[in-house]
Amino acid sequence: MLFREGEPGESLFIILEGQLQVLMGLDTPDERQLAVFGTGEFIGEMSLLIQGAPALPSVRADRPAGSG
Repeated sequence: MLFREGEPGESLFIILEGQLQVLMGLDTPDERQLAVFGTGEFIGEMSLLIQGAPALPSVRADRPAGSG
């Protein structure tokens, strides 16, 4: 789990390998996948623009992933 919905964001992540799922309603009957990010893409940029802004969706690795 990279971050959970509602937690304050503090970092930008660049995906070096693997895939990340972007999810709303994690662990609820309404859970849904919004997007999948892969190698060379980035996530978390809003936390750099708005310090301490809560993460809107949750993000987790759907297979082993490395970020820098």
